[in-house]
Amino acid sequence: MDIDRLLTPSSENKVISFANADGKRWIVPVRAMKLALAIYQPGSVKGRMMKRFLPVLWRLGIFRHMLHSDLGFYDLIPSISQPCADAFHAEVVDWSLFGGTPSADSKVTIQCVDDGRIAGYCKVTDSHDIAVRLFKHESLLLDFLNSFEEMKDRIPLALDYTVTGDDLYLFIQSTVKTLESKEEHQWTPLHQSFQSDLHRLTATPMKAAETDTFLSIRRLYDTYAKVIPEELRGFVSESAQQVLANFSDMDVSAVVTHRDFTPWNMIVNDGSLFVFDWEYGIYHGMPGTDKCHFLIQTAIFEQHVSPEVLIKQLIRYDDIDAMLLKIYLLDIISLYAARSGGKWSDSDYDTLAFRARLLGLADSLESSTL
Repeated sequence: MDIDRLLTPSSENKVISFANADGKRWIVPVRAMKLALAIYQPGSVKGRMMKRFLPVLWRLGIFRHMLHSDLGFYDLIPSISQPCADAFHAEVVDWSLFGGTPSADSKVTIQCVDDGRIAGYCKVTDSHDIAVRLFKHESLLLDFLNSFEEMKDRIPLALDYTVTGDDLYLFIQSTVKTLESKEEHQWTPLHQSFQSDLHRLTATPMKAAETDTFLSIRRLYDTYAKVIPEELRGFVSESAQQVLANFSDMDVSAVVTHRDFTPWNMIVNDGSLFVFDWEYGIYHGMPGTDKCHFLIQTAIFEQHVSPEVLIKQLIRYDDIDAMLLKIYLLDIISLYAARSGGKWSDSDYDTLAFRARLLGLADSLESSTL
């Protein structure tokens, strides 16, 4: 959506707008910029350096030119700022804005600051489909998970899901994030403990064919394979058919699964893992797929290793076998094929091809001969 629609001219609130090479855009106030930049989570060394020095060097025109950034004076439109203030019981909230990752499911995320602390986040879209399929779904899933005492303060609270008078859909949620919060980019006992507790609390015995994961792979085979590029389509469809045949009659313990369990969707705060962005979560997923996602996403986007090297890394984990890896890969390919609608950017295609190659190597997990 056009993020300029969310802004109104201001006489006092000076902001800086910058973008990266992937087309992602951020708008942050120059006042209290260090706190405002908590919304910016760069994965590259260059991005982390920029985040460190922007609060000091933003006044330099040559630095702003290097960032392809602009200065301006803007506030949020009242139909967004007022519901945010109401949700956080504040007279007014300061804000910074992330325009979203370019995709069919793109939405704007606004960080809300009240009295010098990060109060929470507001997701915004002008798409009714995204609002119902992602925002309302995430709101209901968070309500369900917060019904377990052990999950409280480890996930956000869903505070408001509403539509404004100007046809914008808002989903507002809490956070525990502070400037002292850290990202952990390695799989640690904190991640394992979070997953173990989530599995224990939400486990539901059922046939594999009844799980959301199975239905996702079924949709890939029946429908979404048609939007996969032709050179990969046959292999992916054949793999899905084989897994469905071997998987359907299994008795499994299905669990709530995040499906985007990555370092950039969680923080470590006061020695505890806090996990957010549950919009792609499912109630009846397969245990272990979140761990696969964490390890594989960091390998692709941070370590930049080959599929062959990644398989060698995964062999070290006794709880990841060939069947689990195939189930995970087919589910995530199904998810992104549905999102793409047949329009694959170069980076999305490269990631799809990587996952397809990894799918072909999955049986190597049964031995250490690779």
